[in-house]
Amino acid sequence: MSLHLLRMRWASPHEGGLGDMPPWGGMQLIVVGDFFQLPPVPNHKSSSSSSSGSSNRCDDSYLLENEELFETEYNLGVGKQGVYAFQSRSWNKTQFGAIELTEVHRQANDEGLLNLLNAIREGQLPLAAEHRGVLSSIRAPLHARTDGILPTELHTKNRVVDEMNKSALLKLPGKSCRYVSKDMVVLDGKYKEKLKKKYKLSKVASMPYLWSCVEEPTYPKRWKEAREEVNALDEKKALLLLEENFEDLVGVRDQRKKLEEEISTIERTEAEKAKITLESITKYMESLASNEQETASICLDRIQAFQEQLKRDFDTLSKHAQARFFQEDCRVGKEFELKAQAQVMLLWNLDLASKLANGSRGVVSGFVPVVEYRQLLQKQVKTRSDESKSPETKGKKGDSNSTDDTNETAVAISSQDASSDQARPVASSCNENIDDDADSVMDGSTMDTSGASKSQIDPILMKEIVDHIATMSIDSIHREHQSMEHVDDSMKELPFVRFKEGQGRVIVPQPFQKEFRSCGTATRYQIPLSLAWAVTIHKSQGMTIDWLRVNLTGCFSDGQAYVACSRGRSVDTMMVENFSEGEIKSNEIVKRFYRALHGDLQYSPPTWSDSLAHFEKTAESEAKLKKVMASRYGTKRCTLCQQPCSVTMVRSNQNGNRGKWIVKCSVVYSKGHTFDFVPVPSI
Repeated sequence: MSLHLLRMRWASPHEGGLGDMPPWGGMQLIVVGDFFQLPPVPNHKSSSSSSSGSSNRCDDSYLLENEELFETEYNLGVGKQGVYAFQSRSWNKTQFGAIELTEVHRQANDEGLLNLLNAIREGQLPLAAEHRGVLSSIRAPLHARTDGILPTELHTKNRVVDEMNKSALLKLPGKSCRYVSKDMVVLDGKYKEKLKKKYKLSKVASMPYLWSCVEEPTYPKRWKEAREEVNALDEKKALLLLEENFEDLVGVRDQRKKLEEEISTIERTEAEKAKITLESITKYMESLASNEQETASICLDRIQAFQEQLKRDFDTLSKHAQARFFQEDCRVGKEFELKAQAQVMLLWNLDLASKLANGSRGVVSGFVPVVEYRQLLQKQVKTRSDESKSPETKGKKGDSNSTDDTNETAVAISSQDASSDQARPVASSCNENIDDDADSVMDGSTMDTSGASKSQIDPILMKEIVDHIATMSIDSIHREHQSMEHVDDSMKELPFVRFKEGQGRVIVPQPFQKEFRSCGTATRYQIPLSLAWAVTIHKSQGMTIDWLRVNLTGCFSDGQAYVACSRGRSVDTMMVENFSEGEIKSNEIVKRFYRALHGDLQYSPPTWSDSLAHFEKTAESEAKLKKVMASRYGTKRCTLCQQPCSVTMVRSNQNGNRGKWIVKCSVVYSKGHTFDFVPVPSI
């Protein structure tokens, strides 16, 4: 929508406008947030956007009748201002009834820290006179813990955090386990209905393999079994190499080759079945009870055109999901490594009753083979199923271990899978899938393909895992087992984490999702952990960190110091380094908004559309200056290594240099390489 038309629709009739655009589309909303925290992150073009300044689309196409997937240059321009929601016309037109929540739970037991945080939040400087005692306490070193958990350090820069985590992980002895996510994109049901309607395919909507070109194949059970046998042979091969048992290695190699051939045959067979041909359409149409049958050749033409657009649209959504979720916004990475004794943070609300939530701290105690943990879950389900069939428990109502309860859970899980025809079903019944393999589990030990019974889990750790599984509800066990279905092939072991509260848990992949309205959903299945020697302040927002060290050096954003310091619970569980009032920034516009909220003043902030012209003028001036600086200094080379230099403006206000321009070596930041402040010409 053009800026002129937007203003016309917003303006009331007596102002010469239409006045036909209700705020928020006429919906009633409850809006919750704190504007004193980190401001909105500006939108920017994704890496897949063209450099020519074209609209921010993944390519030149868009999903069927659904342009809202993409952002126009106008919307991107508005977002780049970094302004707040209360500056929008919708906010002002809505006339929200504001209620300020005053009860704080995180620092409820430390009034002194709470008062200091409120002063930092609102920028009530200086702090020393009123908060001297608390400031002294948070600067004091933390005491050493006996459980091996180190404080998570918060820093302002991604670069610092990455270097700290990588360095600390490398120093740990022992093997590392690499975790690669399983990423999926699923088209939305509304989009699929539109596409079927467009190509008049309602009569063959239930035809097998209609969506196969954008779905993961559904293989028979034997395919999965063969892959698990290959994994078990790989583990056996590693042990034989350690024992230098080369004679048995030959047999393992031959077994593995046969299994790979079997897997390949199954995959080829399923691929052939998925092809929609004139013959398969004819057979399907003959099976329909309808008298109004179209010719198979016409239907085939429609399906081919349908699948061509389906693949194009799926590729578009996949590219957008990569740029807007998998690469940038997902809280867990595509891959990462762990070692025993690694400091980690939980990124998932795992067990709120046990206080295991997003931000909980722990240490990796060891690793549990995927195969063994899956079998332990299977064994527990079988045990409960057998108990429910015994005369003592049969027929008892309300028993969580009853057969009926188990079957109801299986049906519920199967229905959930079936709700999206594109989500690959794990099995027709979770109980069937679990019970078929449960007999192979032997009292905490694993049966490998050679027939030997041998567990790789430490006996003490095994007992703790088994005891915890025994306390889980049947629903939780099924969810845990279903999560195991999304373990990537390279993921042989799962981390066992000992958390601050003392609980130990095996951590399985969890689904991190983003929905693209009326288009589809992107899902990343990944172990919900991050290395926790250090975390950026931006990523910590929303977390409660149990054992915390904050470094405020280089705060560059409004609210950044407040967000960092308010992650802790008390002065006894946190420490703040490089605390300086110069690092505390709170936005003046936000201050005026809250003063108006409290009735202290009348305030009408500039709206997005009102300030758009100012933004565009500022952006144009910045671009012009950047061009001049690049022309003047862009040919410089480092005096030490002769590599090209970069010309940039300082964005951080550390040491009071914000707005100044520097010429620096593009390869090495320090150690005698070029780093010079340069004068800025007037333009």
